[in-house]
Amino acid sequence: MRLPAYSASLKLSWLIDSLADLVLSALRLTGGIVQSVLSRLADILELEKIDFIKCDIEGGEATLFGDDAFFRKFRPKIVIEPHAVNGVITTDKCTEALLRYGYRFESIPQPGIYLPLVACSP
Repeated sequence: MRLPAYSASLKLSWLIDSLADLVLSALRLTGGIVQSVLSRLADILELEKIDFIKCDIEGGEATLFGDDAFFRKFRPKIVIEPHAVNGVITTDKCTEALLRYGYRFESIPQPGIYLPLVACSP
C-alpha cells in the first residue's frame, strides 16, 4: 500500500489514523487479542527491516508477542514497559512468549517507578 502523495504531516496523520483503525479492527474481531497486528503493519508499510520496538501499551503487551511470522522474520530488539493487569505483572507472559524466538532479557531499573523496563535481544 502506498501512502497518498501529500505533505509529510498529512502522510503522518494518515498513517496514524490507519494504524489506529487497524488496531481497533483487530481488537473488535478478536475480542481484545491482537496477535498479527505487527505483521499486518509491516505489510501495509512495506517494511523490509525492523530494528527496534518500544512496547508500552498499558497491559496489552502480553498479547503482542504471539505473531510468529513477524518475530521470526524481523527479530527486532525490544524494550517492554510492563504493567499490572488484574493484579498480574505482564513481564512473565511477555518473556515466555519471546523465549520461543530465542530472545534474551535484561531488567532496566526506572528511577521512581516500581517496575523495571525489560530489554529483549534476539
